[in-house]
Amino acid sequence: MAVGLKFIEGDFVITPSGNIEIVEQSKKCARDLGKMAVTNKEFYGNETTYSRYNPNYGTELNNRSLYAGLSRQSIRDTVIQLLNQAFTYYKVLQENRKNLDMGEIITGINFEVYYDLDDLRTLVIEIKYSTAESNQELTLGQYLQPVT
Repeated sequence: MAVGLKFIEGDFVITPSGNIEIVEQSKKCARDLGKMAVTNKEFYGNETTYSRYNPNYGTELNNRSLYAGLSRQSIRDTVIQLLNQAFTYYKVLQENRKNLDMGEIITGINFEVYYDLDDLRTLVIEIKYSTAESNQELTLGQYLQPVT
């Protein structure tokens, strides 16, 4: 069984007794999958000065040069493709791990991508997933992705 530290807005969570709070099973799965969705891969204009342990981890959603000159529908299609690539890679990473419990093994990921009607420069991404522990779909959350 794998466990991880609980974070809220980038900070460790410490319990009233002074212990660092951990997450496991479906909560750890949600934390890890959500982190994958919001982590930037390296791309031109977003280079780092260090050697990444896993350069394929994350997405290129914030690489706005990918959207230059595209129609709104093509931008949406590009975002869907980028998410599919990231989630497929996340599943590959999971398959290579030996210490996952049933609550961490992803059996399905569904997401919707649509334009925010209040700001057509932004896509709304709603992500749901299921694990081997339960066939019930769990909501990962809603992300706003600026595309212009």
